[in-house]
Amino acid sequence: MRTALALLAVALVALGLSARMAANSRDLAEPPALRTPPPEKPPTPIIAGSGVVEPITEEIRIGTPVGGLVAEVFVKEGDEVAAGTPLFRLDDRELAAELRTREAEVAEAEAALARLRALPRRESLRIAEAARSEALANLELATLREERLAQLQDARAASREAYEEAQAGLKQAAAQVEAAEADLALLRQGTWAEDLRVAEANLGVLRTRAAETNVNLGRLTVTAPIDCVVLNLNVRPGEYVPNASDTSPLMIVGQARPLAVRVDIDETDLWRFDEAANATIFMRGNPQISANATLLDIEPRVVPKVSLTGARNERVDIRVFQARYRVEGDGGNFRIGQQVDVHILTGSS
Repeated sequence: MRTALALLAVALVALGLSARMAANSRDLAEPPALRTPPPEKPPTPIIAGSGVVEPITEEIRIGTPVGGLVAEVFVKEGDEVAAGTPLFRLDDRELAAELRTREAEVAEAEAALARLRALPRRESLRIAEAARSEALANLELATLREERLAQLQDARAASREAYEEAQAGLKQAAAQVEAAEADLALLRQGTWAEDLRVAEANLGVLRTRAAETNVNLGRLTVTAPIDCVVLNLNVRPGEYVPNASDTSPLMIVGQARPLAVRVDIDETDLWRFDEAANATIFMRGNPQISANATLLDIEPRVVPKVSLTGARNERVDIRVFQARYRVEGDGGNFRIGQQVDVHILTGSS
């Protein structure tokens, strides 16, 4: 009897423990309340997508056309800069020295051309005129000597050899006069036109080389392409930076206001997408913060999905098309690079 009562008591205790464990397991199975619930689904049909806030101009990835050592960085993250404002400068000492050499060569060529254009000098003309006068005087003396020896030759008072020498001297003096007059005429005409063209062409070549060096020197100072905000800075003075062939940007800039949202929309929802429909963006963590958005543009290609949620039913071959929306107003508390939830209105269910 006692054994039966003991077994009954043990059975009752075991039954109570089982009931209690079952109750506890039911309590654990109930999901906890969400601290920040997702946005409520509106009564009208929507397309839900995941978006990333970006500048209205998209992110502009700043690089450099040549590699070099960074000499100065003129901005910091968050700075608002106007178009053309220097962002950073590479070491330019070598090109600066080359530019000074090119400019000196240009100055020398300009001086040479100016000298050619200024010809003839008055002093040179006086020298040439004096040489002609001397040649004329020599011609006059040679003429008198030839005439005198001719008379003496007729009177048999001079040898034929002396007379022939006088004739040769007369011809030589006449040739000297002709040469002096030609030199004077040439000098009076100034520089030959062909020589001027050669000098001008040489000056043009040197100016082009100097301009090329100046352009290369200017490329070492990277400036802001538009009015923008420095969003990210990955360059410091003293660092060696590669040229633009590298994919890593040295700096990222863009217009911080207004904002835009790039939305990934599953290709299965493409048939329901309405370009005329507006959208609403919600801040993750607080769906009470939202903003209206209007369509800016649509990417023409459907592309593989980049951001994956990690869900078991998600396949890596999911493809999406991307649409960009302009956030109305100043964007409120939204920040560039922030992930948001996007609801796009649609008339199809």
